[in-house]
Amino acid sequence: MPPRDYPSSKVTLPAEVHPVNNTTYRVRESLKVTLNNNYSSRITFIMMNPAFANENHSDDTVNGLINFIYNNTIQIVNTDENINGVGILNVVNLFPLYNPDSRELWDDILNIRSTDQLGEEAFENLLDNNIKTINDVINNDTDYIVLTWGLPNDIYISLALYYRQIFKIQKIAKHSGLPIFVPQTNNRPYLSKQETPFHPNKKRLTGLVRININNLNEIVPN
Repeated sequence: MPPRDYPSSKVTLPAEVHPVNNTTYRVRESLKVTLNNNYSSRITFIMMNPAFANENHSDDTVNGLINFIYNNTIQIVNTDENINGVGILNVVNLFPLYNPDSRELWDDILNIRSTDQLGEEAFENLLDNNIKTINDVINNDTDYIVLTWGLPNDIYISLALYYRQIFKIQKIAKHSGLPIFVPQTNNRPYLSKQETPFHPNKKRLTGLVRININNLNEIVPN
């Protein structure tokens, strides 16, 4: 999945990115895309990690989200609701490290935690800052939250770290009081066999499922 152009007729550039660094590992805590449709509602997708998208260049996943929400009525498949008038797309992630291949993410995490890179304490600070950014985006720049981090069957990652990030983010989402959704895709249930939401796919994303997060941190349909 190489970098792509943003659809220029639908997007105001440059997009807002916070932050990008040009050290050995590039970091993007959040991406904000303003759509050229004069709408004001704000939707935030929470994914696994950034691939290519930055202030000037997009990628297939982000372009798929833009096409999904731009001037469209988003169907909520398990209620009588629809979402209309979305003008702002925010993207945040469990992990802020750029890598277009999530299967390599754990190797990146191991490397960046090593003493010749960031080290353990600095890596912990990186994750904490990412959570703070997610909290800020959800509580100050969001009307709808969509959980879309996925967990591919062939990905190798510390599940303890993976679920720690998820539970922190779910707590923020739950306490925000905002509507929370997961994506609905063709011929799939709303959650994977691992009880995780699916990663968005522009070819199969057909609607959203309204969900709640219960006291056991389980995602359950509304």
